[in-house]
Amino acid sequence: MASELLWKRAVRRAFDSLRGERFDGDFRLACELSAMSIDMLRRYLAGSDNPSDEELDRRVSRFRIEMEQVERRMATSWRTVRVTVKE
Repeated sequence: MASELLWKRAVRRAFDSLRGERFDGDFRLACELSAMSIDMLRRYLAGSDNPSDEELDRRVSRFRIEMEQVERRMATSWRTVRVTVKE
């Protein structure tokens, strides 16, 4: 059994997972999926109220800032965590 950094293992497994999946779509489908995910994020951030477009844009940028901060903290801590990998 080998020892591997947790963040490296997570990245490796994500890439392995993506390699196994095929996306049989075209540019139009990719655009539709992107628009749908943006709409879902906007509805999630709006919650039960009906904010203006400016307020939603502010919430989206705040959400992105918070996600980047979480990702940075995780990357920092994951650099030091090691896991045992079964081969």
